[in-house]
Amino acid sequence: MRIGDKKYLVSLGVAFYPEKEMLRLNKQAKQGWHFVKMNSLGILVFQKGMPQNLTYSVDYFTGSKEDYAEYIALYEHSGWQHVTTFMKRYCYFVSNCPAAIFTDEKSYQTRIRQEWRQQFLQSLWVTLLGVLFYLAGNFFFGGSFDNWPIIYFAVTLVAITFPVVLLMSMGTIKLLYQKRTKYYNKPEKFAKKQNIVRDTVVLMILGAILGGSLALLL
Repeated sequence: MRIGDKKYLVSLGVAFYPEKEMLRLNKQAKQGWHFVKMNSLGILVFQKGMPQNLTYSVDYFTGSKEDYAEYIALYEHSGWQHVTTFMKRYCYFVSNCPAAIFTDEKSYQTRIRQEWRQQFLQSLWVTLLGVLFYLAGNFFFGGSFDNWPIIYFAVTLVAITFPVVLLMSMGTIKLLYQKRTKYYNKPEKFAKKQNIVRDTVVLMILGAILGGSLALLL
């Protein structure tokens, strides 16, 4: 969607598809649309400018607030200009050189492992919220789920099982792209192998199986 000199696109999902997302940003820059930020709704914002051959990359920051400035300075010293940071973790960089941001497979493996570990740990807070919803539901609506409002029940169930769904998604993506880290220095080549439609269908099928199993248990 275009509004004046701004363009808006829905993110493909930087957690699971960073390579494909960066390829998309590169293509937009060639058309004269330069990435500015990703807002809280997951919408990519672009500013109209001159067409350029740029290389965008994203890294997951795992350090503390005190380490942030030094972390950004390290990348900028290496020729990567900081563009924006999403959720205080996903740091976007841009460069005129078509070089990869990672220099070896091990560092890329470490980046993915740290990112997914932190995401899982953060998801446990959602489960805690679900437990509180469950206790409140028992208090206000009784112990039988038949008496619970369907929306309230659905929100509670999603919150409690969120870490399981996240782990299932991570495991599925890892299984589908087992050689991902071998493309640490060829992100654009790997991006062309990523198939979001197929992955979505697979995850929906697995989600339906999980949902059906929970329905039988409840």
